[in-house]
Amino acid sequence: MILNFQVIQVYVIDCFSVYAASALAAVSCLRALAGFGFPLFAPVMYEKLGYGKGDTVLACAAIVLGCPAYVFSKPVKSQVAEFRSQLQAFPFLVLWEED
Repeated sequence: MILNFQVIQVYVIDCFSVYAASALAAVSCLRALAGFGFPLFAPVMYEKLGYGKGDTVLACAAIVLGCPAYVFSKPVKSQVAEFRSQLQAFPFLVLWEED
């Protein structure tokens, strides 16, 4: 479990290096909300659906929540590239390190 958290933290820090503290705070908040909310509905869900169907419901919810990130990643990448090209006119503004 700790290894999973460390891998997620390293990924978030790598992706949002300038805003790493804010990104880690958002991840921690989401993890705390999930830890709060899951015990509220999990016992009833597993009692009514069983373990197989209950796990399938959770997997489908994870896919539905994860798909928008994949779908919207291309437009966001193009917007970031456009923003970077516009910043070429202002060399004194350095917001992040170039890869």
